[in-house]
Amino acid sequence: MLSQNTIYAVYLVFKLAYAYYEYDFPYEVASVGVAGRESTQQVCVQGWRGSLNCDAIPPEEEVHFPHEKADGWMEVELGEFHNEEGDSSGEVSISFMGESKSGLTVLGIELRSKQQKPT
Repeated sequence: MLSQNTIYAVYLVFKLAYAYYEYDFPYEVASVGVAGRESTQQVCVQGWRGSLNCDAIPPEEEVHFPHEKADGWMEVELGEFHNEEGDSSGEVSISFMGESKSGLTVLGIELRSKQQKPT
């Protein structure tokens, strides 16, 4: 159930096998949207800025990096969307595109309210 007039952030919760670090690509492309309005951003799941693969990303690129949660899983923000009309049963579209996902274990996708918009 989505709250009306609320901004939501979408997070990928995951772990990586060591072998995943062997791929030579710095980031993936994530897309998040609701009711035909999508936003796209670049996401590095291979580490954090300063790690071997993520250093290949030019500093001027806007790329979201993961961080480790208290339970040992990693999470990275895939994007955000605004639920304007309050359609609590509306369809949210989330995609995560790029190279091979071998070694990526996904626990799930979390939607979290970021802030309430004034009505």
